[in-house]
Amino acid sequence: MVLLGLLVGPLAGCAGRSQMEPYHRTTPYDFYIYRPAAYSPTEPLQLFVALHGESQDSYDCLRFWKSYADDVGFILLCPSLPVVNGSIDSAQAQSRLGPILQAVYSEMAVRDQFFLAGFSQGGEVALAYAYQYPTAVSGVSVISAGNFPPPAPGASGLPILITVGDQDAARAKAAKAYADQLAAAGFKARLVVLPGVDHSLSSASGRVTVDLLQ
Repeated sequence: MVLLGLLVGPLAGCAGRSQMEPYHRTTPYDFYIYRPAAYSPTEPLQLFVALHGESQDSYDCLRFWKSYADDVGFILLCPSLPVVNGSIDSAQAQSRLGPILQAVYSEMAVRDQFFLAGFSQGGEVALAYAYQYPTAVSGVSVISAGNFPPPAPGASGLPILITVGDQDAARAKAAKAYADQLAAAGFKARLVVLPGVDHSLSSASGRVTVDLLQ
């Protein structure tokens, strides 16, 4: 009986991935693209690009954000980011996003600007990419990041949300310092410290991210 119980978790995970396979793409890189029931090829929807953290993958990302895509009615893109020795390779990750976005824009009806969200190191990648292409991004949500790229002067009009749990002390301190730096530079930045949350992608961070999107 114990052995059977140990097998249930892995088998359930495999079943979940197989159910999501219709949304899986491998060209030009590995990613998931999910469109809600409200999608119509004649009416462009908001594209929500969600980047996973170093301890996750694109399937975990899809599983977390999918219900928000259904509720709000946005197209969800979850690219697979390269993790090397337990850390996301930021340069490689950013180089993948352009070709993946081109593939999505050629396949689906989406609005000109896309929204970016990222957890942990995925949040750092999201913000760095938004700084590179601020006119293409409608907003960016950085969730539980530990490090932040230098602000780009040309991106001062970009709405930036930084969320962190109050139980994630070191990252909370870094997030506060960075939010202060952005505010002093005239950026449209908001810091939300979530009570009782540690270093995790929580429902609270999901809700406040979707609030910014809407």
